[in-house]
Amino acid sequence: MSSPIQDAHMLIAALIIFVGIATLMAPVMRYVCVGWRAKRKDIMDGLASSARVSYFQMYSRNGEKLDEPAASKAFEKLSH
Repeated sequence: MSSPIQDAHMLIAALIIFVGIATLMAPVMRYVCVGWRAKRKDIMDGLASSARVSYFQMYSRNGEKLDEPAASKAFEKLSH
């Protein structure tokens, strides 16, 4: 049977391990939670409607012509 001191040491060791793993994972979690959303906003805000139409004209596989509102909606869906 373990003593209360051994239990306390095990708890402290588990907490240290948890804090260490959390510290190592913090940059990844920040990117997933904040970074991707900010990057997506930069992309969406950085392209005018005419640029989105040009994008689909250049990279469309089926040769479909989109007007500006349709291109904006399609680009929004693509980047989501």
